[in-house]
Amino acid sequence: MDGGLKCFGHPIAASGLRMAYEIYNQLQGRAGERQLSNPSIGLTHNLGGVPYLGIAAISILGLHGGK
Repeated sequence: MDGGLKCFGHPIAASGLRMAYEIYNQLQGRAGERQLSNPSIGLTHNLGGVPYLGIAAISILGLHGGK
């Protein structure tokens, strides 16, 4: 686990990409001291927009064929 968006400065409009990149690094075994043991799937969720015009995005990332 990475501590959430606050520890990364919550770069507005780039948060979703940063979360997907973290999952990619976890799945590739390249997350350094944040590395989880044997991950095979990851999920991100991101909310944005203005009141009454919100957008929600969910991404599920995994390894092709598992590990």
